[in-house]
Amino acid sequence: MATGSQTNIAEALRRDPTIIDNIAGVHIMGGAVFVPGNLREHLDPILKQNAVSEFNIWVDPQAAKEVFDAASKGLPLFLTPLDATNKIGFSRADLNAWKAIGTPESAIASELLDFALTVVSGNDPLIPNPAWDLVAALTLSEPTFSKATPLHLDVNTNGAPSVNQGQTFAVPNLPPNVNVYLNPSFNNLGFSSGDVFKSSNASAGNMIVGTASNE
Repeated sequence: MATGSQTNIAEALRRDPTIIDNIAGVHIMGGAVFVPGNLREHLDPILKQNAVSEFNIWVDPQAAKEVFDAASKGLPLFLTPLDATNKIGFSRADLNAWKAIGTPESAIASELLDFALTVVSGNDPLIPNPAWDLVAALTLSEPTFSKATPLHLDVNTNGAPSVNQGQTFAVPNLPPNVNVYLNPSFNNLGFSSGDVFKSSNASAGNMIVGTASNE
């Protein structure tokens, strides 16, 4: 699962394209397909003018484009964009629930969520979920969390950084190259957002996220 830029994956594919045959799938947290981007949170007053791009794709759009293009050569791609993460809000109630669980994973998760809610989102209602990567992890670990929508995605590699560099957009009438998760919901699962870091043998169900080091 890639929760940053696609730089390393693109470089690996450049060095040896045949590695595609050994990759079961690449899950990416990144992009904003049908919703605004998140650069409005950037501290740079120029970059935050970019209203359409998500940071992980924006930071190296050429790499992202190469990874998306590799799908035509057989690389299975799965994307959790802001379209999905915006629909899953984590609150201070979740923070307190995780902390009360009392496991090492839940303790550090509660600390990280506290930082995200305080510093990253600044309690901004337009940033409902600063824990983007957690939603991507759930789409990977819990197949029923969100149905995948096949789309053909491309990346703007020529735009100005403050305008539309890194914009991820769907191209109609072309074969899909990415399975995109757009509508995740805890209603599809047997546990709530506050239960995420309970152990896998807890009453909330068979949870993978945060219970071991192999997720």
